Parts: sequence; structure tokens; C-alpha cells
Amino acid sequence: MEASSRRRVSLVPLLLVIIGCCACRAQIPIPARTDGFVYGGKPPAWGETVVVEAFLDPVCPDSRDAWPALKKVVEHYSSRVSIVVHLFPLPYHSYAFIACRSIHAVNKLNPSFVYRLLEKFFKDQERYYNQPTYEKSRATVVRLMK
Repeated sequence: MEASSRRRVSLVPLLLVIIGCCACRAQIPIPARTDGFVYGGKPPAWGETVVVEAFLDPVCPDSRDAWPALKKVVEHYSSRVSIVVHLFPLPYHSYAFIACRSIHAVNKLNPSFVYRLLEKFFKDQERYYNQPTYEKSRATVVRLMK
């Protein structure tokens, strides 16, 4: 019985190596293009300008407060600074995912409206969280976002 138990123990490390090799092949490839939305319409000149990557939640008051300063930076240093906004819905903002999804949909239809919609969310965001949404259904809040 000792010989058979030694064989089982010696197969465990081999099995772990095989599983580890298979797991390495399941990695996601690097995307062909950078995600995010470039502010100002021109693609960032990687290596030639400072690229500020901002992770914003359309329903987050901190993102709303940071946005005007980011826009001023681009306006002031337009030839030397680029901003790429990545939408980052935070889990504790109930309707952030829906807001981000709508911005991505608008980008597919007409990319020139992305920042108009983002700024609309910033302007009216108190309507999409906390007390104003407590007694409303998800469908009602989605209709408010239209």
C-alpha cells in the first residue's frame, strides 16, 4: 500500500503544473485600441504630450467637482496635455452603471455627444441617487436619464 500512495502523491505536483500551464493560456489579449474617451476630439500624442487619464463616475459628486478643473487644464495647455476619460461606475452609486452604459451607447451613435451627455449627468446627478430615487423603480430612473 505504501507504493501506491507514493504514486498518488507524486502525481499531484504534475497535475498542478498542467493546470497552471493551461491557465496561462487563458489571458485576455491586449486591446487593439485604447479605451476611454479623448476630450477635445484629437487622439493623444503618446510620448509627445502629457496624457491625463481620468477615471470618472457620471453619478459621483467628486467626479463632477473634478471635471471643470480637468477641462481648464486642457484649455490652457491644449498642445501639451491630452485627457482620456475612462468611465468607472462605482458600486455604491445605484445608477452609475446605467449612466455609463448610456454614454457608451451615445458614443456608438455619435461620439461628438459623449461629453455633452457626461456634463448633463454631472449637472443633474442629484436626481439619480439617494433620496430622489428611493421610492422609484429602476425603469422610472432610466426614463429620467433619457
